[in-house]
Amino acid sequence: MIVPIVTYPDDRLTTECADVVAGDHTGEWVRNLIDTMHSANGWGLAAPQIGILKRVFVVHVPGETRDPIVMINPQWGLRVGDRQSLKQEGCLSFPGIQSEADRFDHVLAKWYDMDGREHQERFEGWSARVIQHECDHLFGKLLIDQVTPVRRKWIERELGRRQKETA
Repeated sequence: MIVPIVTYPDDRLTTECADVVAGDHTGEWVRNLIDTMHSANGWGLAAPQIGILKRVFVVHVPGETRDPIVMINPQWGLRVGDRQSLKQEGCLSFPGIQSEADRFDHVLAKWYDMDGREHQERFEGWSARVIQHECDHLFGKLLIDQVTPVRRKWIERELGRRQKETA
């Protein structure tokens, strides 16, 4: 089911998420994450972006990941290569806004799937960027946190203007 995406400045976006534990019923809202991500033409979506403050996100990068990857309690490390400064990123919680973000070329991610199996895989390219972006969401860090104060003010004004236009 497609659900509304939480947009900035909603406080849920800046709240650190709790780990998923045994007994958490994740199936329905993970399906909602996937459906909502695809409906919005996104490449990733984290649980707090649909109002669920748990450490889960989904990734589906065309040409790099065959199917959506569900990452539960993810961790990433082993940053390899140069940082990709000045690459434009978008975020579904900042509709219509693109901004530069500084990310590593490669990451080694470790996570659990819906069946509780542990996975570890090295990602590169856009998949590595999306994983880093979505992991940031789980810690309450946003794309806007990586920009200059002047750019941040512009983004906040632009989002405010757009919200007034649609109200």
